[in-house]
Amino acid sequence: MDVHLRQADIVLVGDYHALSAAQAYAASILEKLAQGSRPVLFCVEAILARDQKIVDEWFLEEIDSEELRERIRFDTDWGYDWRPYRELLERARKVTSGVYGLDCPPRSDLRTIARRDRHAAAKLLELRRRHPDAVIVVLFGESHLAPNHLPSRLREQQPEARIFTVLQNVDALYWQAAGEARENVGAVRVNDDVVCAFTSTPLEKYENYRLYIEQWQRERPNVPDLAPSFYNLIDTLCRFLNLSRGSMSVQSDNFPEVSCTRRSQSIRRRLQRAGLDSQEIAQVLAVLRLRGSCYVPAVNTVFAQRFMVPEAAEEAARFVHHACQGEERVKGSESNSTEDEFYLRAIEQALAYLGSKILCPTRVVTCVADASVRMGQTLASRIYDAYVAGKVSKRFLRMLFCAPLHEPGSARELYFDTVERLELQRVHLPAGSGQHLQMVS
Repeated sequence: MDVHLRQADIVLVGDYHALSAAQAYAASILEKLAQGSRPVLFCVEAILARDQKIVDEWFLEEIDSEELRERIRFDTDWGYDWRPYRELLERARKVTSGVYGLDCPPRSDLRTIARRDRHAAAKLLELRRRHPDAVIVVLFGESHLAPNHLPSRLREQQPEARIFTVLQNVDALYWQAAGEARENVGAVRVNDDVVCAFTSTPLEKYENYRLYIEQWQRERPNVPDLAPSFYNLIDTLCRFLNLSRGSMSVQSDNFPEVSCTRRSQSIRRRLQRAGLDSQEIAQVLAVLRLRGSCYVPAVNTVFAQRFMVPEAAEEAARFVHHACQGEERVKGSESNSTEDEFYLRAIEQALAYLGSKILCPTRVVTCVADASVRMGQTLASRIYDAYVAGKVSKRFLRMLFCAPLHEPGSARELYFDTVERLELQRVHLPAGSGQHLQMVS
């Protein structure tokens, strides 16, 4: 088997999630391959691809394993024992050139297994293009490694790749090997490209799984898990705007992290690492206290402590707009003038509020002091009314979310183009807009 491992481009290793011996065996394969001349990459089903930035921070030792566990939502999203996976990941960090999340949601429905196979195959193709000389070790659930699942997808996309599969503890093969009365059977060959290694007995496998089922039935989370609610809002808005297929920037791999921590100090440290100053951090914490949630683009994270539908919908829309802008929004804003920033805030608020109206039509305009926020809410209400009346199309709404705003003057131009499109001769602002009234008249 060692020869086949060294010659392979992709090594698929079957994982029985409830069995710690399965994760330990995968770690031993990584350490064996690391002794060769090729770089080794490790991909794991237990981590979602959308959490890759968090994994990168951990790999560079910017965060510790406990913060990794919390932020990738390991206990909530994966649910198996953290200890063997932590040990596996830490051993992988010592001997590999990178650790990568490979999975995508939803995981709970077996009918989505083919979709998850396609997603994993696409991610592996991307990694091989970036690291053509590396050997990639993939730890994935045994059901995904059936010949017509992930191996088949990989061979379709990468016919030239040398793929070697290491199954673990397949029951039928275990009993077949045991019946041959051979001592110390460590592995059996299935065919030229597939072997099955034995690290435990079937009884041990299923007893471990039974214990997990009992544990899951007993456990009740102390803190409500708000991530599915936010992801549902984001997905619904993307589908409404037809962005799911039309914009890779809002695919599930790029969805924001949702942090439900109530520890202000933990939030403060993360924002400090991202370069936010004390005033910006105080503003985030104030919004979080007042509205229950706050999307922070600098860390692509929704901090959520309470779920109030209108406010949550607005933060979800804020993410969708930011994702449609891409990295150019951050780069371009540094050179914007005060006037540019004013109109940029107005447009961003308009689209956040518009998105919340789409998701929560009973949303009403709130009384706020900031003139750019009032402008945004007023414009959003007019856009929404025009859409309901059939005067503007869904395509127009999608254009607003996707219109690039990184060039100086682009936000102001989009604002007045939208006003003109709605045939508004004047935007009526609430009293007290002060110095900005002349600017928008």
